Amino acid sequence: MRGIMGFFNFGRNKKTALKKRSFIFPMWRVCAIRSVPVKSLFLSIRTFIRRGECNPGPDANEVCGGWEFARCRGAWKRAPGRGHTTIVGADIIRPNKGRMQYAPTLRRTFRVMATVVLATMFGILGELTFAPTAYAGPAANVDFVHRYITQKWGITVPIKTSNIYQAVNVKYTLCAVDKANEILNGAPSATTYCNHQLATNQIIDDLMARDAVDRLVVRDLYPGTGGEGEPFKLTLTGMTAGSQYSFKISASGNFAIDWGDGTPIENITKTDVTNTQYTHTYASAGNYVVGIGGKATGYSAVITDAAISFYNSTSSTKVTAVSGDLGSVFPILTSPVAGQFHSPRFYQTFYTFYGWTGSIPANLFAGLHGAPVSNMFYGTFAGDYPLRGSIPAALFAGISGPPAASMFYQTFYNCTGTSGPIPAGLFAGISGPPANNMFAYTFFSCFSLTGSVPSDLFAGISGPPAASMFYQTFQQCSGLTGSVPSDLFAGISGAPASYMFANTFLGCTSLTGSVPSNLFAGISGAPATYMFQSTFQGCTGLTGSVPAGLFGTFTGAPASSMFYNTFSGCSSLTGSIPPNLFVGISGKPATYMFNGTFQGCIGLTGSIPAGLFGIFTGAPASSMFYNTFDGCTGLTGIEDGIWDLSGVSNASAASMFQYTFRNCSNITSASPSIAAGSTTKLWTQFSAYTPTAGAGPFVGATKLADYASIPAGWK
Repeated sequence: MRGIMGFFNFGRNKKTALKKRSFIFPMWRVCAIRSVPVKSLFLSIRTFIRRGECNPGPDANEVCGGWEFARCRGAWKRAPGRGHTTIVGADIIRPNKGRMQYAPTLRRTFRVMATVVLATMFGILGELTFAPTAYAGPAANVDFVHRYITQKWGITVPIKTSNIYQAVNVKYTLCAVDKANEILNGAPSATTYCNHQLATNQIIDDLMARDAVDRLVVRDLYPGTGGEGEPFKLTLTGMTAGSQYSFKISASGNFAIDWGDGTPIENITKTDVTNTQYTHTYASAGNYVVGIGGKATGYSAVITDAAISFYNSTSSTKVTAVSGDLGSVFPILTSPVAGQFHSPRFYQTFYTFYGWTGSIPANLFAGLHGAPVSNMFYGTFAGDYPLRGSIPAALFAGISGPPAASMFYQTFYNCTGTSGPIPAGLFAGISGPPANNMFAYTFFSCFSLTGSVPSDLFAGISGPPAASMFYQTFQQCSGLTGSVPSDLFAGISGAPASYMFANTFLGCTSLTGSVPSNLFAGISGAPATYMFQSTFQGCTGLTGSVPAGLFGTFTGAPASSMFYNTFSGCSSLTGSIPPNLFVGISGKPATYMFNGTFQGCIGLTGSIPAGLFGIFTGAPASSMFYNTFDGCTGLTGIEDGIWDLSGVSNASAASMFQYTFRNCSNITSASPSIAAGSTTKLWTQFSAYTPTAGAGPFVGATKLADYASIPAGWK
């Protein structure tokens, strides 16, 4: 109600003719004859209207959904000298060319008294002025109020009566004000003047109607709160004379743009969800704060359409700070415009904001309440490397519901300046079965993030794996420390999905401790392509042995790149490779299936165990064992029967054994045969395969017991 302060205080900032007007607008002002002297009244709480009262007509509640009208019985006549006939007993104000003046009839005589009741209504809101006046403006009608709102704010408030020339009362005017605030700032309205107990049925003149619209219709309903509803603003620094700034909106709704240079506020009524650009030219050089308000009413269903986007906009590099609640302007809707989508997407909204050097506002999405949708925060802050500060803990606090595809895809991608720990509970509201790409690239290359990965970060995710669900989630987050939480993916159970943990921790060089044995315990079934590609690649700080049951229970035919570079470069892993780690995987070989799996794991010791791999049949596949143990200088032996390749046909596939045991310089046992108990060597079984010159499977493995008998092209 703060905006109504001084609504009836005409003692300030008004023209001379208005400076001494009373704050009151009762019937004695509207229904007065100019020649009648008006006395200053200071009255007690008593009946406001004596005798010829203005009461609601019999059809009062049929207009405006309960917006009542007072009906004044008496005679309306034109001001002296304007010559017209008296309209006796008029109930409404009809359009005439002259000023309408009210003369009491013998039937209805008004003796009006201003009351403290009305003073109380507005006195609690501001300073009151009681002053006599002999001036009365023309009584306002419904048409006048609505036309003035349109003229003042550029919006159309629906008329709630069949007769636009009906005399307008306090209640109707305040209801129209509420509706204007709703349209201007979004539904529901933050003002409730219409429901106030003292929103009376007294009619008012045109000046009071104007004043109500001028004072009570406001754009910023929550100024400076720092919470939900705070006006959203962008700070432009170093704009030059004649330079432009632009951005795009693909939502429908009523919006307002304050370009910050003193030019009139741009009011936008957008009925479609096409991607529309709004551009402003600054006449003078300087720094400006752009405010964006209003409320969306519907969104595009196209998953790459951002509700609002500043990406690739004119002068986007001039944006140095962002503040306020963007989510209140573009909220999740329960009842969108027919045929339009209910939820906003912030697809690359702030993508490559290279000038933004501040921090992400904690309340940026405070106005969002509801379930995520696909691509909702896809690349929202991607590439914003100058960003500083921590990720706000409550940034997505209002988002709750089942995961959606790509909902946090690349959200903080390459935000290299964002620091501090990943907040626990950042995605606390997300619960349900995994969705494709849901956390793909989320923190990719955020190497300034520190601290441990919160164990509850994905606590609500439960159900069967989805494709790429954690693809590159923490890749290159080299500042993250501590152990990988054993229950980080505890809710994930079911058959593997392609890329489900591909590159998840790739390059997380500061993670320490052992890989938890139950990290993927719930996953079992037939392998999927790329399912563990580079999952721990380059995690040089991880220590301890590879857990025996790390990969759950896999049974079925191999899949392409299923363990491609899984532990590549994990130089601090120690101990022996557990037997049976991949034993359940049998069938036709797949391309890159064990390419580089243990490459560079120089800390692994002991022998490569029997039964490590399963039984393979059919034609060989390219790069199927490319670099598998390359550079494992700590290994000392190869047990009999590490695999069964007896059913693989003698054919050539590119790089199928290239560098398989390269530089395993401390293995002293004989080279492996094709199966347990077999004396057939690889080069005999696969004579059709000719290794690339200098890239044979045993290059540098000079301590092999049978090294001398290995064909030249194989070593």
